[in-house]
Amino acid sequence: MGNHADTFTGKALPDTLYHYCGVSAFYSIITSKQLWLTNAYFMNDYMEHQWLIDKANRRILEMLESEKKEHIKPLAEKFPLGITPYLTCFSRMPDLLSQWRAYAEDGAGFAVGFSRRAIEDRIAQHTAERLKIALWEVEYRESEQQQVMDGHIQDYLKWIEENGDNDVDRTLRDIRALQTKLAIWYYAAQCKNPGFVEEQEWRIVTLPGVELTRKPTKVKYVGTPSEICFRTAGSRIVPYFLFSFTPDAITEIRLGPKNFARDDTDCLVMLLAKHAYEIDPGQLINSAATYR
Repeated sequence: MGNHADTFTGKALPDTLYHYCGVSAFYSIITSKQLWLTNAYFMNDYMEHQWLIDKANRRILEMLESEKKEHIKPLAEKFPLGITPYLTCFSRMPDLLSQWRAYAEDGAGFAVGFSRRAIEDRIAQHTAERLKIALWEVEYRESEQQQVMDGHIQDYLKWIEENGDNDVDRTLRDIRALQTKLAIWYYAAQCKNPGFVEEQEWRIVTLPGVELTRKPTKVKYVGTPSEICFRTAGSRIVPYFLFSFTPDAITEIRLGPKNFARDDTDCLVMLLAKHAYEIDPGQLINSAATYR
């Protein structure tokens, strides 16, 4: 079956998306049939999610100098809104040396090939349950990022103009401003610094809601694919959610240039068979990178 074109980017949609990971993470993925959707602020890119938010803040500050400043003020209140994106990352590239080095134990790990359609089908089940979860291709083009961000702001100003400008109800204005900020906040989870463009990333993103409780120390997350989970990573405790998949979602597995099983995949075949994956040795593919 041939790829269809993405109407947003014009690029062909990939059949397979590759999750690069180390040996321990690979073992966890295979045995649990789950991916981790990790808090965006614990990612390798220290500007993850904040990249577009900073642009939006600068744009709003500029507009505070304009004649529309009274209506811009509600947008100038600080972003975060108590909603943090959680995500897991893929690449459309099956054998990218920079990915092996950065995310797969310097080439000793794996690139797990997931069917895009299987992921979309699973996400469709979640959205039917009213969960805020999506599969997105990352946007690296600053011109596109700016255009979408400015579009949300201009829609807000147009709404004010259509509803009487200076006579607009302040409460309704503040609600509309919050909706605009939420739209930018949500879109920011799709955007990255163009310096990462080589990764050609796709990602599953969820934006959990927070339900207020009587006890301030208690936090209840709503609209999430699992209970909140935690793991350690170096000196940090990292929050994440679980995203489950069925064995047929994995269609191939790439072995890194330093992977232990490159010359003998028997152990992998047995592990996959034990956990009900129907992957034959021909779907276990060695990286072509000549990297040591």
